[in-house]
Amino acid sequence: MDKLVCPWERVMNKIIGICGLIFLFAVIFNSNAYPFWGSKYLAKVNGEVITAKDFKDSLMRFHMSPKAVRDSSIKFDYRRFLNRIIDDRLMIQEAYRFELDKKPDFIKRVKAKEQSVLKRHGNKKNTKVRNWLEKYKELQLIHEFKKNIIYPMIRLTDDELREYYDNNKERFMRSDRVMLDIIEVKGEKEAKELRNELINGANFSMLAREKSVATSAKKGGNIGWVSMNRLSPVIAEAVKKIEVNEITNIILIGHSSYMIIKLNGLERGTLKKFSVVRDEIYGILGKQRYDSLLKRYLAELRKVSSIKINEKSLRRLK
Repeated sequence: MDKLVCPWERVMNKIIGICGLIFLFAVIFNSNAYPFWGSKYLAKVNGEVITAKDFKDSLMRFHMSPKAVRDSSIKFDYRRFLNRIIDDRLMIQEAYRFELDKKPDFIKRVKAKEQSVLKRHGNKKNTKVRNWLEKYKELQLIHEFKKNIIYPMIRLTDDELREYYDNNKERFMRSDRVMLDIIEVKGEKEAKELRNELINGANFSMLAREKSVATSAKKGGNIGWVSMNRLSPVIAEAVKKIEVNEITNIILIGHSSYMIIKLNGLERGTLKKFSVVRDEIYGILGKQRYDSLLKRYLAELRKVSSIKINEKSLRRLK
């Protein structure tokens, strides 16, 4: 019977067979290299499963694709990211335990978002839309957990705020202010000639009106009072080196402009009053206290939770 098969048919059958094997190996190796799409569990948190797809979805939420992570020159910490997902799941479970999903404002917010999303999709609640809404609900539950459980635990006394103020006064100093005149020209040679004229007694304002290409030329180069922290680093550094009524060396601005600056006045920065910066300090210490409380809460939660990580599946992500 084999003799009845044409030679070219036997060749084609071999090619098809080889292609089939190649395809099979490609599927196998591709599934090992890119397991992000599968439902194989990576971890279990109190019985709830975190799949490889959940991992991939979380990456995408932070605008990172599995391929970008694998191709990045920076080593990605898969275990740390998985632990972050586990922490999120613990917070969601806590939100349900405290029945935060039953709060009227939460229900209203989730319902409004659902209606908005369905309207954009022609009121069709397909799998993609359902998954998106479920993720949105989970993110809102995490927010509710933090707002209702962690934030109320933050308590700071005025003594703590005052202590931070006293130990970090340099942080609350107003910037020095300077009164400046400037001359800006396009050529280095011209800038050197103008600086020599100024050293020899030429009037700065007059030269600024005649030679400067800056918009302040019509005011004799005067740009008024300026906070030092608003000046570019190169200009601020040059101004720091001179005294009132002195001029700077030639300063290169950009690629082709040259500037000469005269310091006409200096006001030293003063310390802001505690009452003025109290809310700012509360925000700084509040963030530190929040981070500490959340970390401690999650650590305690992990002690009483059943958490299993599938090490084999985790290794396949890398």
